Amino acid sequence: MKLSLIALLLYGIGALCTACAPLLPFTSSTPDRTPLPVAIDSVTVRTEDTYVLVSLAYANPTTTPLTIGLQQWANARTHLADDTHNSYTLLATSGIGYGYDRQYGLALAPQGHATISFFFRAEDPTATTPTRYTLTSGQQMLSGDATTIVPFTLSLSQSVPLSAP
Repeated sequence: MKLSLIALLLYGIGALCTACAPLLPFTSSTPDRTPLPVAIDSVTVRTEDTYVLVSLAYANPTTTPLTIGLQQWANARTHLADDTHNSYTLLATSGIGYGYDRQYGLALAPQGHATISFFFRAEDPTATTPTRYTLTSGQQMLSGDATTIVPFTLSLSQSVPLSAP
């Protein structure tokens, strides 16, 4: 029952993000500290037992189409941390894929919006329930020709979870 609820949340995330929390602080950690190529309209964190669903609503503020994908070895480059020091494994993503192939990435039209989700499981949960989460995700942007790859890391901190419906 609980797994089906999580699956429903994962695939119905587009509708859920219409009432998302306000934009949280984020940083870009590219070598030359260039600004993020996308805007983040909202962040939602939902929890149930040992599962955590993190959703990001992206916006493309440019007049150029963008394709965003997770850097290779996504589980090694996309991390979830919490205030109780749990260890998390990335189980699935929705709306964004892996690697340098555009067909697996998130396509954002000029001035477009889209939502992506990350589904995590706590490996050895502590007895204390987490109250804050931090997401770090290595992603890459392809803009214009397929040879331009701009890696960037998105760090969202202090996301407060919503209780499961």
